[in-house]
Amino acid sequence: MAANMLVSLACAMQVQSFRTVHGFGYASTMCIGNLRSGTESFSKFLRDRERESLYKVLYFFGIIIIFAIGAGAGGVISARLGLGTIWLSVMLLVIVALMMTKETR
Repeated sequence: MAANMLVSLACAMQVQSFRTVHGFGYASTMCIGNLRSGTESFSKFLRDRERESLYKVLYFFGIIIIFAIGAGAGGVISARLGLGTIWLSVMLLVIVALMMTKETR
């Protein structure tokens, strides 16, 4: 139960902290909203040929593709390293935290 609460807190913080990419609102913890937004933008691009709609398509589907690559890599690494994978995750999170604090200064 404690682990579930901590994961829920982390997801809530992530959703609140990372709301946009280049001015486009997106869901950082799930793909279904991004898939809907990307498909909507693609439909709008096909209908109206607006250049901004094409940019949105590329951003949303790019986010989904990068997520899928990360999930696949995580699965492969987990299969090879087992529980040691958690240390790789910790290292990546520390690097990202340092990058974020450096950027806000």
